[in-house]
Amino acid sequence: MPYFPPPELAPTGAGPSSRPVLPNLLPPESAPSWVGDDDNFRALLVPLADLQHLQCTTSSMSMGEILDSHVIHVNYRAHEGIKITLCNSMHAPDTTSHHSHADNDNGDNYDSSNIHRVFQRFHRLSTQSADPPAPISSETHELVLSLSKELVVSIFFSKDVLVSLTADKKCIVKRIICEVRPKIPALCVATRWTADDDNIEIIWLSVTIFRTAFTTIIRQAIVMGYSLFPPQGSGIPPDTFHIVQVQCLIVDNPLVFMHQYSFAADSTLVIHTKYNNLFILHVLSNVIWCSTFKLHMFLEESPHCQLHYAISAASAITESVLLEQGIPQLAKGSRISPKMTLPTFTKIIKHLDQLTEAERAVLDKFMDNMVMCGRLQQDNEELFDFAFE
Repeated sequence: MPYFPPPELAPTGAGPSSRPVLPNLLPPESAPSWVGDDDNFRALLVPLADLQHLQCTTSSMSMGEILDSHVIHVNYRAHEGIKITLCNSMHAPDTTSHHSHADNDNGDNYDSSNIHRVFQRFHRLSTQSADPPAPISSETHELVLSLSKELVVSIFFSKDVLVSLTADKKCIVKRIICEVRPKIPALCVATRWTADDDNIEIIWLSVTIFRTAFTTIIRQAIVMGYSLFPPQGSGIPPDTFHIVQVQCLIVDNPLVFMHQYSFAADSTLVIHTKYNNLFILHVLSNVIWCSTFKLHMFLEESPHCQLHYAISAASAITESVLLEQGIPQLAKGSRISPKMTLPTFTKIIKHLDQLTEAERAVLDKFMDNMVMCGRLQQDNEELFDFAFE
């Protein structure tokens, strides 16, 4: 059944505000332009079901009108007057039609394809003099950036936590903006704003700040966390001891730093519990529940899948920091980067996916313990709000 506007919105010649509400006949290339020209990204712009009422024609938007009603399903015979009025406003009948629109007084033989063409022609005429959509306000722009910067750090719980390619950054930021969009009414009506490279860099800066802060937490605690200092009275130089320990934890026993372990009197490595390293539990509890990034807000009710990525990222960065301690040349000239840690991250993800049922049960208990410890620390946040005068 075709769409028809209610009779009270039929054009009367009284000005722009009297134009009827027409079905959205805009071609795909006329989609909202505030998001840029990425086809895949524009495909994400289908409005939510409860926001579709905010869509309107380009002409109505450009004049800032608030429409009083929506297009509704009606029988075209009930609005014969509307049909004739629209046809007359075209100045000429459609030459491809077998029947004249004005002669179809009873409407019995009126072709639905003709109705479609009438609305298209009326829309073109009604928008010829329309002004282009106005840009969004600076306040709305700042709100988009602010909400996006808060949300983008949630990639910590995804496979994208250590991405570094420009194309990946652009894709992630645009997806984040799509998630933010329903929260901002000014964007729900599709005004003009381009998600250009400057906006992408501004939003992605939050990820850079987070990664830097997280790596700094690990660096500051790595020596104590992995006992990278020689036993008292041993006479072993600290640098030499670092190299020996890192050789054992990284090279001789790959990924053993993720386990709970100790060294026997003869320096033999003893693994007590796999995937239960207290250092990794400490740094993750700190950054997820006790930092200004408020990452715990993005955790699901059952966050095991999300924490798999967080544990893998923390472990990958930890390995790079351990290498800094064990390879003096690396510590002097290197800079830990996502590109450096990504291969280890990928290896750990693959390794965790291949655990036995018994190993997976141990890892699940470790994650449950992490959530419990993090929430307990979060409940004591008021203890940190004091002045030690």
